[in-house]
Amino acid sequence: NSRAQSALEYLMTYGWALIVIAVIVGLIVVVLTSVTQGGVTCATNTTNFNLQEYTVAAAGHAKFVIQNASGKSVSNIVANSTNDFNSLYDMNRLTGPYTKGQNFTIDVNGPTATGNFTNGQVQVLYDWPNLQDINFKILCSGTL
Repeated sequence: NSRAQSALEYLMTYGWALIVIAVIVGLIVVVLTSVTQGGVTCATNTTNFNLQEYTVAAAGHAKFVIQNASGKSVSNIVANSTNDFNSLYDMNRLTGPYTKGQNFTIDVNGPTATGNFTNGQVQVLYDWPNLQDINFKILCSGTL
């Protein structure tokens, strides 16, 4: 009878310890995998241009600092914002030329509303020597 009691006490003690450990591990997993609020992520779909800096403000502007990483000078840069960004917006043409390693800034209308947006796109058209209207996209998503 006393062996049964000590076995039961042993199982209860370690059972509670295992439950506490499971709860702590669960909380750590939830904290590490939770999505941070207020974050916007942007990236380009090309290796010819590096996205150096960007800011995206609700009901404001989205600003992108781009570095020309291509081997050629680019000129006549025009950006169009679409989808989750405010309707089509043509910025003033940046005439350039912008040589390799040089930065230029694109400023377009920001998202249409606060909250989540998943498909903010800015299409950037540019000219290379002997080629016109080549494009790449800046894709943004996140929470404002």
